[in-house]
Amino acid sequence: MCGSESVCRLFYTLMLLVVPALTAGLVAPSDPPAFGQDDDAPALVAPDMTRSSLATVLSVQDGDSITVRIEADVHRVEILGANAPDWIERAEQQRPYAVESRRFLTNMLLGERVLLFEPQPGATDPLGRRRAYVFRLPDMMFVDLEIVRQGYGRVSARVGEPYEEILRHYEHRARELRRGLWDPNHVPEEVVQAPQPPRTPPPTRTEAPPQTGPADAETPPRTEPARDAVWVWITRSGTRYHREDCSHLTSTRTRVRRDSVRSTHEPCRTCTPDA
Repeated sequence: MCGSESVCRLFYTLMLLVVPALTAGLVAPSDPPAFGQDDDAPALVAPDMTRSSLATVLSVQDGDSITVRIEADVHRVEILGANAPDWIERAEQQRPYAVESRRFLTNMLLGERVLLFEPQPGATDPLGRRRAYVFRLPDMMFVDLEIVRQGYGRVSARVGEPYEEILRHYEHRARELRRGLWDPNHVPEEVVQAPQPPRTPPPTRTEAPPQTGPADAETPPRTEPARDAVWVWITRSGTRYHREDCSHLTSTRTRVRRDSVRSTHEPCRTCTPDA
């Protein structure tokens, strides 16, 4: 009836989790849209269960990227329908609205069960992330839509059927109402830096007493190692180089000298190996 044992198991699990949401209308967000429900909004199509999987959200990297556990395996996932500003770890200054969009997604998904609908199962982006539309369980909130509707991100250039029309509809409404990143008067939050101690003025210079012994030899200037003379890490299919502890590294990582890959790879925007 179901086609395979794994599809059957997924189907019956979802029935237990989301039947109440489906009978209530599948689409409704947990909070009603602040601008009211649009009568002319396109219908939200239910995800294809044969190309979907259940997962638990373990962490949130930024406003459109999460780490999940699917059964015993851990995967990074790019939220396919939305494009939020990148949040870069250890950056002195984040991109506008990166802090807000990451916090919004964290509050909505961290520790939650989700349904991942992958139009092309197994397909990944250049960073090795799986690409999926994300529905939160058990209310079946369409996460991609909430990011766009609330103004925490734009519609991704990679979005396609069956969700492009509804996502662009709500992006247009968010832009009209100047919600989130569409508000020209919004002052973006920034990462709070630790307060710096007040600078003390340098001591008053006084004449040194005459030397009674031989003058000290002049200390040679300290020589800094060349910036290229360091080790970085790359992956077999990646196009960027990373620090050793970067979360983007996979089991295919290889240590190389930075000067040997500068012409073929770019520095990772997350771990900033050139910093």
